[in-house]
Amino acid sequence: AGIEITNIVNSAYASGLAVLNRDEKELGVCVIDIGATTSNLGIFINNSLRYVDFLGVGSHHITSDLSMALHTTPNEAEKIKIEFEKLIKAEEDLIEISVIGNENEKQKASLSTITQVISARVEETFLLLNKKIQTSGLNEKIGAGIVLTGGFSKFYNVKEIASSFFGGHPI
Repeated sequence: AGIEITNIVNSAYASGLAVLNRDEKELGVCVIDIGATTSNLGIFINNSLRYVDFLGVGSHHITSDLSMALHTTPNEAEKIKIEFEKLIKAEEDLIEISVIGNENEKQKASLSTITQVISARVEETFLLLNKKIQTSGLNEKIGAGIVLTGGFSKFYNVKEIASSFFGGHPI
């Protein structure tokens, strides 16, 4: 392609540069970038990156969980995940989805089942990420809180959900 690599940058560092301001990095902040297949975590203190870690879990795992639990296609599960807020606000208890193996056949899926599947994965992810923060030994130095970024940071109610898992840090 005619391009040359001049440098490699840690993804947590790059996320921090993209979304954090100088005050946050000075006071101490944890940036968590929740992508499709991984979650990257970086802790900045005194304007320098002091800790990085990653979790091999991302928002695609929610899609996979939904696909398996609902016996539907990954495309249908992704659509449910993306439209989850709309589904919640519509207050319909059952939605119509495709059956895996026969996309022309339809089945009903319960919104409560969908919510349970999503909640289980999100809670597990936040618990594991909080454990990584605790392992860093820097939890008490995160004065500016936790900043979520990545596609999953736009998920319905994610800020409120995350706030119950990170020991009172602002999100």
